[in-house]
Amino acid sequence: MAGSGAAIDFNAQGVLTKGTQTQYEDITNSPSTLWTSSNPSVLQPPQTGNGGVYTGLLTGCACIKVSSGGINGPPIGIGVATPVSACPACPTLTPTATATATPKGSVAASESSASSENTSSTSTILWTFDANAPAAGPIVAGPDGSVSFITTNAMLHSIDATGHQRFDRPAGGIAPAIGPDGTIFVQGTTSWLYALDTSGRPKWKADVGTGNGPLAADTNAVYANENGNLIAASGGQTLWSVPIGNPSRGAIIPGGVVVASNGGSLVAFSSNGSTLWSFAPAGGFSGDLTATNGAVYAGSGSGSVYAINAGTGALLWQTAGGAPVTSGPIVSSTGTIFFGSDALYGVDSDGETQVTLKSLAPLADGIAALSNGTIFDATEVDASASMLDLDGNIEWTTRDLGKLVRMAAGQSGVVYAASADGRVRALK
Repeated sequence: MAGSGAAIDFNAQGVLTKGTQTQYEDITNSPSTLWTSSNPSVLQPPQTGNGGVYTGLLTGCACIKVSSGGINGPPIGIGVATPVSACPACPTLTPTATATATPKGSVAASESSASSENTSSTSTILWTFDANAPAAGPIVAGPDGSVSFITTNAMLHSIDATGHQRFDRPAGGIAPAIGPDGTIFVQGTTSWLYALDTSGRPKWKADVGTGNGPLAADTNAVYANENGNLIAASGGQTLWSVPIGNPSRGAIIPGGVVVASNGGSLVAFSSNGSTLWSFAPAGGFSGDLTATNGAVYAGSGSGSVYAINAGTGALLWQTAGGAPVTSGPIVSSTGTIFFGSDALYGVDSDGETQVTLKSLAPLADGIAALSNGTIFDATEVDASASMLDLDGNIEWTTRDLGKLVRMAAGQSGVVYAASADGRVRALK
């Protein structure tokens, strides 16, 4: 039991295996250690870099947990101004059978302040990668569990599913694009657009000019913004080029691609370069662009999210937030569309608002939808990050990931979170 406002200090000991040698070390403040709280209104998780120092707030119960390198420590029940015996037991889940190694070795975490027979598979850092510079644009997940991104020092990093770097190379633009077969498309530092295999070897290159680089890719081509034109390229050849201004987002739709420019319109093109339709959101495009299940979802500067028929460009519905859209819209596997403006909003497939969480208003590009329907949300107010269940309830919250700048979700239910210090973490 702890009183309101009290600091509650925990430590974590790790078992580090190097070959046949095993050693123990304090991982309380390790960059690969994650401290979480199941009830942040009762028990506030630690500040970044402050180890296991929790703060008791309101009267109630919470479960805390530590994880590192794919190994979960036992969860501990804490009562704030409440007898611990009156608090329900922390949930018992199936333990992770085998941990995924971090780039510097596998770490087994255990609580040194208490013990429990319960284990939890939630809120685990699978690996941490230090890119030495923050991500400059979106993190792009590949079909094999890999991720690729470009950092602010103009380097492309491609990381495999275990957190090890497959390759890096100088790059231009803000982000790569990944094709259905895993091909990585990236703008070079000059006028060349490259198609790379998973080892970073060029499959082909095309001299297309300079710009923000690739926006999307399908089995037919990669679509890129070059010199104010949208181009389609394949096999080292430019298939077509149309003037479009300066698109910042792209998404594949049946038979083509749709692109959007910050503060401007959405324009859809067929695979041969002909214009299919255009749509002008009130206040111009803002936030992100998502296409799935025959619809295109886009945010706007007026605070609305639009659902648009991907084939015709007809408006299906419009839902308003309270401020310009800065994060999302994204679509969860359950069909709920989430976006962030002055709050975190969740709307159903008909555009009816189901979730409004003012306290969890995300930072720009601050939400990711996992394959199980849960939502990862990084907030701007207190630098916390939370996992939300299907009904918008908080499953856990942490403040131990640093200042987050980008995040994405992979196909296997993994969240990739990039912080301002250059670290990228995979959580599950």
